[in-house]
Amino acid sequence: SERRQFFEFLGECLNTPSVKVILSMREDYLHYLLECDGRSRSVGSAESPAFSERAPWSGSANPMLSMEIIGNDILSKHVRYPLGNFSRDDAKSVIEQLTKQSHFYLEPALIEELVQDLAGEFSEVRPIELQVVGAQLQAESITTLEQYWEGGSKQGLMARYLTGVVEDCGPQNQQVAKRVLYLLTDEKGNRPLKTKAELANHLGTEADKLELVLRILVESGLVVKVPDIVAHRYQLVHDYLVSYLRQPELKLDELITKLKQADQAKQVLENTNQKATHQIKIGSAVLSLTWVK
Repeated sequence: SERRQFFEFLGECLNTPSVKVILSMREDYLHYLLECDGRSRSVGSAESPAFSERAPWSGSANPMLSMEIIGNDILSKHVRYPLGNFSRDDAKSVIEQLTKQSHFYLEPALIEELVQDLAGEFSEVRPIELQVVGAQLQAESITTLEQYWEGGSKQGLMARYLTGVVEDCGPQNQQVAKRVLYLLTDEKGNRPLKTKAELANHLGTEADKLELVLRILVESGLVVKVPDIVAHRYQLVHDYLVSYLRQPELKLDELITKLKQADQAKQVLENTNQKATHQIKIGSAVLSLTWVK
């Protein structure tokens, strides 16, 4: 199978002295690595649908000889390291290093504001959110704090990222794409797993567009396809996207417009305050001259 070929290739890499292997996986997908050492699986487990079928090489005493270099235990704490959220300082350092390497200079004030927005009330920055927002900054050539505000700040960047993925589905499929993304969330802020049939039930006469839309959403990285022996299921890639997608019918264009209007109103207010302050200073100067006379 493809998975066995992958594990054999991984084992060969591990046994090559000049090669260092870094395999990045989400925590909720670690169970797939159990197939590497043939550990038993619970048939039909609701928690682990992918285990409903045993791997063809499972059950043997030593199914993957190439893994001996790591003690045939790919889930050992000696070779597995958690990557958690970044602290504010770590996030700032990461941004500075990445922008320096890519020669994409960001204004220091923008970096400070970006980290503040990403950290929010938890004072931690999610790596995946930093990746998405950073990529959108570069795509839009936003390098100053003023440009960042004009673009709707973090919310505006995220909305345009989602809009871009939807637009990639083509004009005739955009409404279906919006509906599918909305269906992959719920009112409790969760990311429910849905089969293609379950999604199609909500699309009516446009269900024939679902195949293409799902393929594009999966290839974009916004949606993940979870293999299952009965029927493949689909899930939004991360919890933090739910709040953006729970907009009624995913009216991202309206969200962007509102964010821009809010920033414009903020700018007008700041300009008005500056003018008022300037007028007060002029008035004070005139009054002082009057007293001198």
